[in-house]
Amino acid sequence: MVLSSDLKDSEVHLKKRLFILLFWGMAQWAVGQNLLEKHVSYSASNQPLSLVIDDLSEQLGFDYSYNPSLEGMADNMTVRYAHLPLKSVLDDLFKGKPITYQVKGQQLILKERKAPKKPVSASQTIYGNIMVADSTDSPVAGVTVKELNLGISTVSDAKGNFLMVIPNPDYEVKLRFSAPDYLTKSLNFNVKSTKRVVVRLEKEAVPEPISPPQEKDTVVIQTPSPPAEKLEEASAPWEDSLAEAYRDKRIEEEGLLRPVYESKLVQSVLSLDFLRRHTRDDSLFYSRAQLTLLPPTGTNGRESGRSINHLSLNLLGGYSAGVQGLELSGLLAINRFNVLGVQGSGLASLTGGKMHGLSASGLLNTVKLDVQGAQLSGLFNSAGIDLRGVQISGLANNVVASFHGVQITGVYNRASGQGKGLQIAGVCNHIRGNMQGWQLSTLNIVEGNTSGFQIGVFNFSRGKIKGLQFGLINYADDSDGYQIGLININRKAKVPVMLLLLKGG
Repeated sequence: MVLSSDLKDSEVHLKKRLFILLFWGMAQWAVGQNLLEKHVSYSASNQPLSLVIDDLSEQLGFDYSYNPSLEGMADNMTVRYAHLPLKSVLDDLFKGKPITYQVKGQQLILKERKAPKKPVSASQTIYGNIMVADSTDSPVAGVTVKELNLGISTVSDAKGNFLMVIPNPDYEVKLRFSAPDYLTKSLNFNVKSTKRVVVRLEKEAVPEPISPPQEKDTVVIQTPSPPAEKLEEASAPWEDSLAEAYRDKRIEEEGLLRPVYESKLVQSVLSLDFLRRHTRDDSLFYSRAQLTLLPPTGTNGRESGRSINHLSLNLLGGYSAGVQGLELSGLLAINRFNVLGVQGSGLASLTGGKMHGLSASGLLNTVKLDVQGAQLSGLFNSAGIDLRGVQISGLANNVVASFHGVQITGVYNRASGQGKGLQIAGVCNHIRGNMQGWQLSTLNIVEGNTSGFQIGVFNFSRGKIKGLQFGLINYADDSDGYQIGLININRKAKVPVMLLLLKGG
């Protein structure tokens, strides 16, 4: 009986708790709905998103939060509303913009609207064999296979085999097969019904040399030809297609130099096959060293955009897939993907991936993704996402997201996300998120909270400052530290404006 009574009591307590949770959830929902149903009259002319939301917050008495990076997704706004619900106002403000909102109680939360994921397109792999169009059916190495619709290409291996991945194969595939000493051939077919192809290439006709007229007293001595097997072994085709691409037809046609040119030693130097190893999918390859005057004039030729180099020397300019080691360029260095190591150029270094290491140039360094290391330039440095390291330039440094480290420049430092470390500039330091560390400049701006020190002529902190502002004019929305200057403004202080010293808290 006691056990049964205890079970009933626990059941009653459980029902009470569920009822309380349900009532609380409905209350929160109702509060949120009430906030969105509140009417507002408001107008603004060419104002940023942060000021518009701040004005609406003060008028209706709600709190709000958002990532400062959202401001870059909305242009300055010119709006006018007369006695409309807050929901209608917000829907109109964010119409056509990648921003959405959520209400929790009396708090408005702004966040980025996620774009719908694009369906992954199907792909189809085609493969095949390339051989000589004669009775021997010998494989042809180094044949360039190019799909003309997409512009993608690959090269046949030593056994004449090739493989290519065709994305979204809902069209007629057009393949072109080309190689030195062979006639170019094209094939059109439907990749859904044909996945393996066999191609036979015909050799180009070689004109027979015209023998000079022989004088009567001339004695012609003919040396016996070597056996067929030995001749075939001595002139075995070089497996790398790049050796064929560099072949000089003029020298090849001169009978005296042809044996020297076709020697294995010369062919191996020209092809640099001993410096290279291919990646698994054969779309990129690694090269221990490469030398370029100006693309495509270099040891990697037209394949330079597929090469990941350990040592890259570019007399004027270089173009490659990436660097894992050292790259030096007289003027310009362009890498499609990552740079891991040291990169130096006379004018500019452009990296399409991430950069881990050191990048130094005379004018410009740009990296599309993260930077971990140092960027040094005469004018401008840019990191496409985050910076973990150092940026030093003569004109400006820019970080698209957050930085953790040091920015030093002659004019302007900027980070669109959070900042942690040190900023030194001749004119302005600007952080669009929160800042933890030091800012030293004529003008220092933090659009979020500041934990540290701002030292300059004018110091501005949109949020709360925990630390010190030292300058001619200091401004903060709120302060938990000290403001030392001729004019000190703390918007939420009991005495918002003070001369010489204003202590927050």
